[in-house]
Amino acid sequence: NSVDARRPFGFYRWFDDEPDLMAAIAPRPMIFTEGGAWKNCIEKVRRGYTLAGRPDALAIRYYEKYSDPATRKHEGVDLQDPKWREFPDFVDNTATVDIDLVMTSVDAWLATLGYQREGLYYRNTNESDERRTFVLFSHGGSSTALLSRVLNIPFPHLCMMLGHIPHTCISCLRFDRRPGMLSMPILEFATDARHLNVFKEGQTGSVERAQS
Repeated sequence: NSVDARRPFGFYRWFDDEPDLMAAIAPRPMIFTEGGAWKNCIEKVRRGYTLAGRPDALAIRYYEKYSDPATRKHEGVDLQDPKWREFPDFVDNTATVDIDLVMTSVDAWLATLGYQREGLYYRNTNESDERRTFVLFSHGGSSTALLSRVLNIPFPHLCMMLGHIPHTCISCLRFDRRPGMLSMPILEFATDARHLNVFKEGQTGSVERAQS
């Protein structure tokens, strides 16, 4: 059985919980077929079975294509490296150009709304503390680039954090309303798609009532 059924709702979006859950299955027998990361994944599961005294209960079938560590080019890559633009997948990639364009443009856009970038933070240049709401509609990649810039989180790292982005999700940033304050915005919630579940439930209910 997949460990997905044992996950609390939405937990996988924020934590790399799968290796821990699989290791917790020890000492029960398990066949592990994998072609991804060995470090901090397979080795963690194997360690769990060893600690449980049943290393023989774990059978690992690693994809032949990735059996050579040299073929696992992303293994051990630090996603928080500020030089991520030099990674092979981002060098000479048009997506990197678009990411940088978004990051540059978002500061100019926020400045028109009264939030001037200063180093890693934003200065509130508005004259009043009136509560205002601004809505921005964008593609998931553009939204991730925006959040990466505003929250000072390297783009690849944030991509992994928000990797399971459903359609039409909502993220909310709250900036300090006090004039003159220099601060970092607060991410109140990210990639929230609960409205889709409500819509589906309401739609299903309407259909059931219509049929009855």
